Amino acid sequence: FANNGKAEKLNQSWLPKDPDNENGSTHQQLFFRFSDSSVWRFELRFLDSNTVQVEAAEITELYRLSEELYRLALEHAGCVIMRYDIADRSLNMTPEIAAMFAAGSEKVTDVPCSPVRRGLVSRESVAAFTGFHEDIVCGHENGAASFQVMTAKGWRWLSACFTTVFSETGAPAHAVISFTDITDQRMKEACAVENEQALLRKAERDGKTGLYNKITTEALITGRLSETQGIPCALLVADLDGLKRINDTLGHPEGDRAIMQMAEKLKAQFRRTDIAGRIGGDEFMVFLDGVGTKAQLGTMMESLFSRLAAVRIG
Repeated sequence: FANNGKAEKLNQSWLPKDPDNENGSTHQQLFFRFSDSSVWRFELRFLDSNTVQVEAAEITELYRLSEELYRLALEHAGCVIMRYDIADRSLNMTPEIAAMFAAGSEKVTDVPCSPVRRGLVSRESVAAFTGFHEDIVCGHENGAASFQVMTAKGWRWLSACFTTVFSETGAPAHAVISFTDITDQRMKEACAVENEQALLRKAERDGKTGLYNKITTEALITGRLSETQGIPCALLVADLDGLKRINDTLGHPEGDRAIMQMAEKLKAQFRRTDIAGRIGGDEFMVFLDGVGTKAQLGTMMESLFSRLAAVRIG
């Protein structure tokens, strides 16, 4: 049947002889799906070298129920199963899964190259997606990877695992691939990392000015000095004269404004790579590396003084 295209061979298995019957026959079961979607089981009994008894029974409903139970089990397990055929490098899936992945067909050929060319794999995932399928072709028994692909719901992160099925000659023939949507998990992990980084940034900064706090300033300068041996560096220390008088006469809000304006002038004057910190109530420190000559540094200081001279309080 399979050779003439009238039916699809689904499976076959050998059944053991009956141990209580010495003359028992050898059994073989074969399952075929015909063009009308009916499924038949053929049981072959090899009675002797010249005699073969064939029994056939339609098991369409049983087979349909079996496939339905398998589909429901996969749904409840939260994963999707596809078959990868190495001969034509194709992914084969059910119509429902094809719709989920916006594949346009139950069989997608030239995988992994075709999805990559069509822009269905995110740039950051191309290497993982390609390597995953190449491992199957190369004959790895098992493998796993995570990648981001375009689906009917938009970009989704998938965790994929495969198990390779080998032919009688030991060559890789097919692979069963399971996909699990881990988009929500990835988003939670990204939020956790972002929150952790935000807390770290907050711990490093002075709450009033946004400059580095004293501990962070000293640690960063120490680290920078160990990396910049032989490079001209400069360390500037400044304090805000008369802060107590401002607080006493104009009030603490004006004193805070003076501190914040001092910090803003430092941020505006120096590079983002320079280390600027508030190391005390009215004390500031700036570390610069690669500053060039003393004359260039002097010009930079004159510019800073001009900025500070423009500050008005009260």
